[in-house]
Parts: sequence; structure tokens; C-alpha cells
Amino acid sequence: AYQPRDRGSNYVRPYTGFNFEMSLPVFDRNQGGIKEAAARVKQSQVSLQLLENELSQQIITAYNQFALHKEALNRYSADFLAELETMQKNAQLNYARRGISLLEFIDIQRIYLQTQMQQLEIYGNYLQAVNQLNFQVGRDIIE
Repeated sequence: AYQPRDRGSNYVRPYTGFNFEMSLPVFDRNQGGIKEAAARVKQSQVSLQLLENELSQQIITAYNQFALHKEALNRYSADFLAELETMQKNAQLNYARRGISLLEFIDIQRIYLQTQMQQLEIYGNYLQAVNQLNFQVGRDIIE
């Protein structure tokens, strides 16, 4: 440190020189550093717990979405889809034979197409849920 010569004040002694300081840890024993390190360790433990909770919540959410879409997809059983296909073929045959009107045929076709589109949409959502669950877990658990 350097204390300049002060010419107008009686408070500061006129002194020109150098000052050298160094702390001796006789009484301190680095207690501040120890407390700071302990606080950082505690902070990192809390951050780790927060990340673990967040990750487990994301995995649970992904699994719930997977289970929901799987349940919706299971409603479209093979028997139901076969009956739907049979209904559509019978409607085509009946319309060709003039057994049903055009409005009835269009209505049956609309029902068939809507059901097929819903099944495909649910299947796409199911595949997205599978991919999301695999991504959250970090490996392929469902293929």
C-alpha cells in the first residue's frame, strides 16, 4: 500500500512509504472457507435431489401417457376391426345390389373411415408415447 503525502490536512500524517500486509491464520483457521464449502455441498445435494425428483416426475408422466394410449389402442380389438371391415364390404355389396340407398351407403362409409382414422391416430399417439418413455428412461424398454 502507498500513503501519499497530504499537504492540507492534520488528520493524515505526512508519510511516504510502502506497506506490506499478510494475514496469519492463527485465530481464523479458515472457518469462513469451511462454512462456504459446507454450504456449497448442501446446495449441490439439494440441486441433485431436485433433479432426481424432476426426472422421476418426467418418467412417471411419460409412463402414464403410454398406459393411457395403450388402453385406448386396446379398445380397437382385432374382432372389432374385422366386424368393421365386414360391415363395409356388406354395405358395398348391398349398394351394388340396390339394397340400400346412397345416403345409407355414404353414412356407413363415413363411419368406417372415421373409425379407421381414429384407430390410426391413436396408434400414432401410442408410438409417440413409447418413444417419449424410451427417451425419458434413456434406453429402449418398449419396442
